[in-house]
Amino acid sequence: MDNRGATIIPVRLALSIILIAAMGSLFYVGVQHFIPIWAEGKVEQQITELDTMLHEIVTGSARNLDLGENYMEKPGERRPFTFRLPSQLIYLGIGVDPDPDNNGVLERYLTDEGNIIVYRMEGRGKKVHWLDEDIKIRVGVYEYNNWNMRIPEEGLVIEGGGTYEIVFELVQYLGKKYILIQANNSADIPYRDNEPPTVFFIDPFSEEYTTSFGSITLNWITFDNIGVHSIKLEYKNTTSEWNLLDERPASQWEQWEYTVDSSILDPDEEYRIRITAVDNAGHTASDEVHIIFE
Repeated sequence: MDNRGATIIPVRLALSIILIAAMGSLFYVGVQHFIPIWAEGKVEQQITELDTMLHEIVTGSARNLDLGENYMEKPGERRPFTFRLPSQLIYLGIGVDPDPDNNGVLERYLTDEGNIIVYRMEGRGKKVHWLDEDIKIRVGVYEYNNWNMRIPEEGLVIEGGGTYEIVFELVQYLGKKYILIQANNSADIPYRDNEPPTVFFIDPFSEEYTTSFGSITLNWITFDNIGVHSIKLEYKNTTSEWNLLDERPASQWEQWEYTVDSSILDPDEEYRIRITAVDNAGHTASDEVHIIFE
């Protein structure tokens, strides 16, 4: 009896399985290699489109920041650009190389004159796209109902994929033209703000302050790396809960000053006054002063 046919069939089957597995592995490796290249090309195409738009912007009229011109009343050449970034994106820097030391620690400090776009995809090296010298990009800051240049000067860093709409405006500052990025203070842009604001009383300066009975004038200092959003003042005596004195956006305080009217105070009580500053990312910081009447 000839059993060679029965022997050949399993061998052929095993070889087929091995071949299919090998082809599948090669296909998987090929796809894993192709996806980052495809994603990189998608980003590069959008950067080329942005480059073209920036060249058009610099030929337009500029809003004069030195004269305090408002972006709504006298806007410079102003256009939005929508990024649709693949999930493989690690970072995209506009006006900045976010990782100049190539150690994974990102920063926003301006690179050269801000005429640069740098990005990196997963599994790929850093890509640098230089812009013309007359394209000087700066991140803006929204304060006092207007977009101004952020000082110290920075670029914009986007981390991770997603859809982001960024507005670019041509402005003039100290006699030079810049393209201002209107992006921070926006929920749609991942402009990182991990630092709380700083706030502290300078008058009364000491934490425990003894004075004669009367109205109390408060002075304080507050600042933040991105921007202070609002300020709240509260007071309480030894038995009460916190009561609101005043709360309003930071832009509505002409000076960091407030006078507590003596009519709401009792000369036989001690008081605590608390100030709370909130930045644009929602971080808070507080300071208190203890008031004792002689």
